[in-house]
Amino acid sequence: WLHQCEGRAKALDLTYTLFDFSARGWNDADLGAHLSAMRDAGYSGLNITHPFKQSVVQFLDDLAPSAMTVGAVNTVRFADGKMIGHNTDVTGFAQSVRLGLPGESLENIVQFGAGGGGSATAFALMSLGTKTLSLIDPDPERGAALASRLAHLYPEAEIYALTEAGPSLAN
Repeated sequence: WLHQCEGRAKALDLTYTLFDFSARGWNDADLGAHLSAMRDAGYSGLNITHPFKQSVVQFLDDLAPSAMTVGAVNTVRFADGKMIGHNTDVTGFAQSVRLGLPGESLENIVQFGAGGGGSATAFALMSLGTKTLSLIDPDPERGAALASRLAHLYPEAEIYALTEAGPSLAN
């Protein structure tokens, strides 16, 4: 409903269909086949959400710089038979923080989650001036991989990958 209303407000004739894998009894392992089927059926694109924002990357023909940097995709555009991944989560989250938390210090942030959405919010926070970012994720490899990507782009920042919140984060 939200997307169709937005489309009408922008004079776009669009139909938005939810493809909930669980509700449809689809197996997550069949993501690539479903993407190809939707492309072949003539869809213009898809938006992607949990749990597929990172796993979808392997099935795409190309990534826009936004998705390449973040390592996650929230939008797939079909063009000339190709599937191109984009990420608009970074700019959307950054804008929400600017509007919703004007004047608040973003220097020291604790973030729960380092998956696809967490990756986007972490990049947005760093672009907004975060100096110390503690990433808490139960998957140590996922947290460490995001911390490494961020440290490469923001070498002056302190970025920690943790598997649980400890008392030291309260300071």
